[in-house]
Amino acid sequence: MIVVQHNSRLLRRIAPILERQRCLICRNTQATTPTINLSVPSRCFANKTPSLLASSSNPSPDKILSSFANLDHRRASRTGFPEAVFGQGKTPSQIHSILESMAKNVNELTEAASVTNESISTVSTAIIATRVDRDIFDAVVDIGPLEHGVMEYHDTARIISVRANGVVSNNDTTSDDVDDASQSRQSVVVACAGTTDLPVAEEAALTLSLSGVPVTRIYDCGVAGLHRIISA
Repeated sequence: MIVVQHNSRLLRRIAPILERQRCLICRNTQATTPTINLSVPSRCFANKTPSLLASSSNPSPDKILSSFANLDHRRASRTGFPEAVFGQGKTPSQIHSILESMAKNVNELTEAASVTNESISTVSTAIIATRVDRDIFDAVVDIGPLEHGVMEYHDTARIISVRANGVVSNNDTTSDDVDDASQSRQSVVVACAGTTDLPVAEEAALTLSLSGVPVTRIYDCGVAGLHRIISA
């Protein structure tokens, strides 16, 4: 910054210098600032935008899903426990797309098992979305029914479970192609102190149960209810 005192002779001397500097800055700015002629479409936009619009106007479900999720469909066979969808923070459309993909994958597994006369484990057919409030589930339902399965909501646990179309469920929970290994697995006890703890306890118990693990529930067994544990 230049501080100029009230000196008419000094002002007359530096005024032309300042003016030349201002003009030089203006010319450099005009030379380096890009301009866009809106009357003539850019070659890039003219050639590429229509194709992009055409491809994005009706994207496939898999393409939509890949934009926000990368599902681990083989986790059950690799680890013995299924992938559960953490619903909290996800939009209804995201949850709907994920559950649809998971149900489709289970149908493909059961179809492949029927062709080879093999069986798949119950854990491989488990489709679970946790931490889903009722209003979010209602919004998921409003999107429309799943093409590859049927949704069920469990209020206390705040869980959406899905039965894939390939898994028969009348009174039985498995089809002939699904091996129910729950009878041979060790059971798990889920206990909670009071009624306030039920949502967390049911989330754990239902997740285990849907994954083929036998569960024994012991609820409301806090300090004032130790007799419930002893009697169990």
